Amino acid sequence: MLQQLEDFFVNAPLGLQITDSDGTVRSANIAMLQIVGALDRREEFVGRNFADFFADPDLAGSLRDRVAGGARLNNVEAALRTADGSTCDVLIDVSGRFVAGEWVATRWFVRRRLISQLPSVNPHLEVHGAPGTNEDAFVWGAQLVNHDADDVLAGLGQEEKQARLEELEDFFEGAPAGVHFVGFNGLILRANRMELELLGYQDHRDEYVGHHVRKIHSNKAIVEDLLRRLVEGEPVINFRARLLRKDGESEPVIIYSGLRLKDGRFENTRCFLFSDHDPDAELTVPSGFGWPRND
Repeated sequence: MLQQLEDFFVNAPLGLQITDSDGTVRSANIAMLQIVGALDRREEFVGRNFADFFADPDLAGSLRDRVAGGARLNNVEAALRTADGSTCDVLIDVSGRFVAGEWVATRWFVRRRLISQLPSVNPHLEVHGAPGTNEDAFVWGAQLVNHDADDVLAGLGQEEKQARLEELEDFFEGAPAGVHFVGFNGLILRANRMELELLGYQDHRDEYVGHHVRKIHSNKAIVEDLLRRLVEGEPVINFRARLLRKDGESEPVIIYSGLRLKDGRFENTRCFLFSDHDPDAELTVPSGFGWPRND
């Protein structure tokens, strides 16, 4: 379980981080370091106050005050300062962790604000060159790197591993946006509270977890293309889809997803769901695909 959660955190295709209530960065994943240009300078990011990276200090203060008041914030537009002196436009989702009414930590999802999507609305688009209006999702996906969770956890003692497990369990369950894992057989292995709430299953977890992921997609060709991309190692970045709520209504979402492998075998996906801020955007409907099995 710890390895699965560590992989979910460190290899997510978007920035994940945990800060103390005062804003000090406690833990950050690879994508977060890439966003702020600190991939090779982790020590310059972890341990600093995240507010220092906001181009707009007032926005940083506003987020802090709202989280302190118990708010969960989604799709917040911001600009972050990067190591080379430039800024990066991002979308932020954030929630606070409270213990006995005391604010003890903050959970952050940080996405680069991408213009394009994968798959592209233009299926004949030839992707090449530097990031552009039709290419930035592809380029971001190509930049992502994965680390083995066992290597990340190596050297931790048993008490440290237990503390990390508790921290990541809280991060998964209390995350500010939806997260689920899908197994090699296509069944949803687990889903967090935000995802269950988003799709109306908060009081019916057993009708969601343990069921095939196809069940929640309204357009079957799109889910088959999503699965194909995962299995073939293609990036699933800024991927638009329509999910089915428990009440039968359609929920427009943006999906970010990646595949966890262990010894070359399919272990599980790590999928992130965000409410689509442009629900009328065009969808690409590709050809079908069959979900593979290890057996």
